[in-house]
Amino acid sequence: MKEILGNWNKFINEQESPPVQVRLELLARANLGLNNAKYDKIWSKIVERTKNFNLEKLANSVRKEVFYTFDSELAEKSFVRMARQKDLGGINSKTTDEEILKQYREVYLPKIKNILESVPVINLASEQATGNKTFKRAIEFATNSAKDGKGVRGFFSYFVDSEKGYIAVVPYFHMRKNGTLGLGAIKRTLLEEFIHAVDIIMGGAPPESSGIQPSATGKGFFSKILAGDFEKITTKKPEDLPQRAYDYLTKPEEVYAKLKRIKIKLKDSKLGIGTVFDKDGKIDLDQLKLFLEDPDSQDAYPILRILNIKKLEDIGKVLDQIARVDQQKNTQIA
Repeated sequence: MKEILGNWNKFINEQESPPVQVRLELLARANLGLNNAKYDKIWSKIVERTKNFNLEKLANSVRKEVFYTFDSELAEKSFVRMARQKDLGGINSKTTDEEILKQYREVYLPKIKNILESVPVINLASEQATGNKTFKRAIEFATNSAKDGKGVRGFFSYFVDSEKGYIAVVPYFHMRKNGTLGLGAIKRTLLEEFIHAVDIIMGGAPPESSGIQPSATGKGFFSKILAGDFEKITTKKPEDLPQRAYDYLTKPEEVYAKLKRIKIKLKDSKLGIGTVFDKDGKIDLDQLKLFLEDPDSQDAYPILRILNIKKLEDIGKVLDQIARVDQQKNTQIA
């Protein structure tokens, strides 16, 4: 199969400069094993369905879900813990929890809400993407990444000079073998990329009261605050993990987004004899250990491969500082 795919990729590259969208479609078709001419009609229907997929509808539901990970009582408690441990914005022993929460509710939450509402989400298979120069470059990036048969499912692209960005999703690489779209997989991609969007856009324009300097290189806000903690909980590169993958997984922005996604996943989960979180949102270390050692968890979340399980208590402390969803409050997101 690998040899066949390699020959197909060679054939694609030898064609006379086909449009980048066509190259992406050909690579996706090869990835699904539908190269044979007998699948032409089936593939045409798949392409048409993918181009017209209503990504925005799904994105809006994920926007709400991500916002509620910040706008909940337990999320507020997580922020207070982080603010105190990191002396955020000149916080000292005399600063009350209510004073910290006032800043969070009046400054941080509106900013997070605005980011989630305003960042666009683009289906790279759509005509909207092919007709835009910026998104054409995104399609080119996705196509180049797919040449080895493993496509980038989605990414957040940030423009440092304008403090804006967009989320790009490649539906072709969220397909089941029968050519139907895996909506759950697309939702997971959107979830992580919206987390990236909040972190990185806030990194470029942090709240003044935070005392954090704006990043001119696309570094994150929450991930920058927690970067030192991330270093403590990561392990040396496993022998069977490529250096490139290790470097990617250990970036603070990636650790933050992936651990936050895991914390969302763990909401109300029962891995052993009890729930994962107590009433204050702090994680149960025994339950966390069960999750980290579970082979299914390691398959679903590659980030677990670079966590040092011997630092279980430190991993727990990091998760306790990352906001997670709880009961929804009255705040609404459009």
